[in-house]
Order: sequence, then C-alpha cells, then structure tokens
Amino acid sequence: MDFKNNITLDDKEIFDRYFKSAQPDISEFTFTNFFMWRQFYRYRYAIIYGCLCIIAVPLKGMPYAMAPICSRENGMTTEPREAWDPGKEARRSEHGENDGFEKAALAISEYFAANGWKLIFRKAGIESAGKLAAVFDLDPEIRNGSGPETENHKQGEAADSEGGFRDGATAGMPASFGRGIYQDRDNSDYLYITENLIHLKGGKYDSKRNHINKFKKLYGEFEYEEIDSSLISDCKEVNEEWCRKIGCEEHKPLYCEKIANFELLDNYEALGVSGAVIKVGGRPQAFTVGEMLNDETAVIHIEKANTDIHGLYTIINKEFCIRSWSDTRYINREQDLGIEGIRKAKLSYHPHRMVDKYSLFV
Repeated sequence: MDFKNNITLDDKEIFDRYFKSAQPDISEFTFTNFFMWRQFYRYRYAIIYGCLCIIAVPLKGMPYAMAPICSRENGMTTEPREAWDPGKEARRSEHGENDGFEKAALAISEYFAANGWKLIFRKAGIESAGKLAAVFDLDPEIRNGSGPETENHKQGEAADSEGGFRDGATAGMPASFGRGIYQDRDNSDYLYITENLIHLKGGKYDSKRNHINKFKKLYGEFEYEEIDSSLISDCKEVNEEWCRKIGCEEHKPLYCEKIANFELLDNYEALGVSGAVIKVGGRPQAFTVGEMLNDETAVIHIEKANTDIHGLYTIINKEFCIRSWSDTRYINREQDLGIEGIRKAKLSYHPHRMVDKYSLFV
C-alpha cells in the first residue's frame, strides 16, 4: 500500500471529510493539528478500505499509528460513546460490523511489519481502543500508561503553567512495551462546558474572577481583535517573546512548538481557523487560535500570553469563549503532557470530564 509521506494544504479536503463524518472528540483529529505538527511527527497517510489511516514517524520516539478514522458506513458507530465492552467489540467483529475498520487496522499492521517497526497505536479514544483490542485479540485489561518522567517533562517544568509546550512523542509512554492496552493520562484531553468558561460562576471560580479583577485594577482596559492577515506579525511577536522567556532555543520541544505555531499562523486563512489578539497599552500581549472539533465542541490549538501581566491568560480564555464559541456546548483545551504546572492550571478550570486516550502495543 502507498502512504503519502507529507501532508500539504491540498489534503485538507480529504481530512475534513473524514473528521466531519467521524465526529471525533480527540483533540488531535483536525487537519490543522496534523498540518502544523507535520515537520516534527513526519505524518504519512493513506485511504484504506474507506478509512483514513495516519502514521507518525516522529523525530523523537517510536513510529506509531492513529486508529483508522472511518466514515460511518465503514466501521464507525453512530451510537453515543460508552463504557468499553470488549465482548461487544468482539461480537461486532464476528458479525462484520467493524469490517472497514478491521481491514484498515490489519493493513496498517502489515505496513509496520514491512518497515520492521513494532506495531503501536497511540491516542486512541475509548471506542477505537475497543475495536483495536478486538482486531488484535489484546487482553482487555487496561494498564496505567504513564511511565517515568522523561527529559521533555523536566524541561517542560520551566514552561508557563497555562501556556506550556506540546510534545506528545514521548509523553505518556509506558516504561514497558509489553503487549497490551495502556491508558495515556498525560495525553488525555480536558473537556469543559462552554458556559462555565464564559461565566466563571460560583465559589470554585473565585480565583479566576480575582485574576480578572486584578488585571482590570492594574491595567484598565484592553483591546480584543479577531485575527486577520494584518495581525499575524503581532501573534508571532507574542510567541517570540514567550519563547525568549522560556528558552525555546535551548529546549527542543519548545522550539518544535514554536515552529508548529508559526506553521499555523503562516497558513491561517487557508486552515480556516479562528483566533484573537489582546493588546494592553496598545501592544500585542496575548493571542489564541481554535476551531470546531465536532458539531458541538471547539478545540483550542494555541494560547500564548505575556506571563508578566497578571490575569492575562484568564482574560483571553474567557473573552475567546464569549466572542467565538458561545454557540458551542464544549471546549476541548487539549492535554497536559504530565507536566505538573500545566495539569494544575487545567484542573483549576474544573473540566466537565477527561477525554481519555489509550496506547495499544500489539
């Protein structure tokens, strides 16, 4: 089988069509994500038995596949996401209900074998993990997938607690690569109710409202502008300043995130994303970018702010939700990569639930 070895803007229509049909809740499943991170993860893809099959051969870490992303008629169910029932998935396979998905997964297995790679599926949701377990006859017991702290995690502690870097190539990888299914807590997404992020009501959000009040006391008003081509340079300026403070050039994961963010910004209009810049005292000090993940959920790809300005992260989070995503039910704010500061910040917004992800070693 032939996998296309690089993702270009010409592929957006294909990815969007499959994601629209599958309605994923995993944050990685947007074309924007695969495009902006393509240089680091070196993605390749193919359409196999009516399913979008994506493989990563990252600069750091072992090659892995995503679970096949199939149209509804080729192995994706339309029922609500539910607790994993290995027996049900086995029965579906026996009756051919997972036919396209199963054939695509087996084709991926053959591709890995031909390249001499160990077969690994990563960042699979609960439904896909169950299907893969049935295809490859894996023990249904789910193991803890968070291994010992990697060097990337240690470097990440230097990152800002609300605007940390992303490097999922090694985060959450178990210390043992034995055959089985591992829950990947470090890469699991935080899902919030949009109304909660907009209104910040109740005692549990006292600290957030205090941050906003202190910002207003110290800085007064701010300017909120939706991103267009004239503001791309402002976004890059904010990102560069963030990198200067964190030390992107000294830490590879941070530098990779900078490149990914610039890829998005350089192709902002073509990617069809939404974003905003906040200016304080006339200068750009924060920016954020997101898009729809599924019909009821937005996902936030980037959020960067000047950490010297108290409450600015809280301000841009709230304002972006109000002005761009008030019609959504949920906001997915991605993962914490096992970094303590980022985990603390994301938990402080009281997620509705975690979107659990799994790694499968076959």
